[in-house]
Amino acid sequence: MFAGGEREVMQVETGTRFLTAVVGDEDCAYSTQKPALNAVALFFKHVYGVEEPVFNVKLRKTGTRVPVVISRMRRIGFLRNYTAGHDDL
Repeated sequence: MFAGGEREVMQVETGTRFLTAVVGDEDCAYSTQKPALNAVALFFKHVYGVEEPVFNVKLRKTGTRVPVVISRMRRIGFLRNYTAGHDDL
């Protein structure tokens, strides 16, 4: 939990802790980090009226990710096995 109560939610430091977790602890992609930063900044600007919130967080790029590609036959096999006991599908 990033905020213990209502007052702590209003502190920029809480936003910084959240963003630090997104960048470091959760190993999120840069394409996830940037919207998180924008959402937190928007929250502080428009909800709490903080004109220019400053979060001491440096976004970072993650390593190369390899997409998982499943062949058509494996997908069909999976769907057959998955739907075997489900009459509603």
